[in-house]
Amino acid sequence: MAKKVGILSIEGYVKGAERLVEQIALAAPEQEIELLAISYTEEQVIKTKLDRNANNWHLFDCSYLSMVTNQAKYEFIQSLKKDSYDCLIVLGGTTSVEFANELRNHGFPVITVPVSNYLDYPSGDYTVGSDTFINGVTKVIDRIVDTGHSHQKVTFIQIDDTYSGKVTRELSLTNEIDVCIASELDLTTNKKYLLKHMSSHPMYFLLNRSVSSIESFVATFCPTLSDYRSIDLDNLAIGQSMVTAFDRISVIKLGHAVTHLLDDGCLDAELYFSNGKVLLEQSLYDKNTEKQIAK
Repeated sequence: MAKKVGILSIEGYVKGAERLVEQIALAAPEQEIELLAISYTEEQVIKTKLDRNANNWHLFDCSYLSMVTNQAKYEFIQSLKKDSYDCLIVLGGTTSVEFANELRNHGFPVITVPVSNYLDYPSGDYTVGSDTFINGVTKVIDRIVDTGHSHQKVTFIQIDDTYSGKVTRELSLTNEIDVCIASELDLTTNKKYLLKHMSSHPMYFLLNRSVSSIESFVATFCPTLSDYRSIDLDNLAIGQSMVTAFDRISVIKLGHAVTHLLDDGCLDAELYFSNGKVLLEQSLYDKNTEKQIAK
């Protein structure tokens, strides 16, 4: 009888995740493994059988779970129990791994896989998607600055207060960003400078959405400014970047590792990268814990 394996992520959109799922679906023998993508939207669980023709991010997107109550998560887990999965594959970073441990508490064997834009996986030194995200953000900031020089306009780059915003802010420091407003303290510290230099030359602002909207910022510091550029950096960076060669290679390595685990019957483990190798650590929920190279 074929093993029933579900695959899901509560990480949000990560470039390269679809390629990894495709890699697993193509490598897994259909006679031995029934691979199902699990998605969750507005308290509705949708299961889709994956084969060589089905590959779409939304098929395994459970990011909505990060916004629901503990009761809704519990009901989601109970719905999974009814389907009698032999194993669940959870893609993501810290948040997904924490949820994977919840699944283990409910008796599910889980394979966790490092797939995240933000290098926030608890183990190892790399996550699929992070190289693409960092390269994308860097290129977009460079393009924004280059275009700004020709337009001679003040440019506002809006970021959010999530981990992606923090990564974006750190990367921006290597580019020609004049002022980074990441907190209320930054706003207070830079107030005199802003009032003095706002109209002296085309400036570049990195503005945290939780501190101030662009409209409020302009009304406070430069009420006479009517012609400026406004850009949402996070969406641009992810949307316009191609999956890098490094991420493509990492996807192939992870795909082979996951497939071998399923073939060998090792259904409860944590995969992670260390110095370019994919390592395996058996779940702490098992008695024997060991590390080995996933062949």
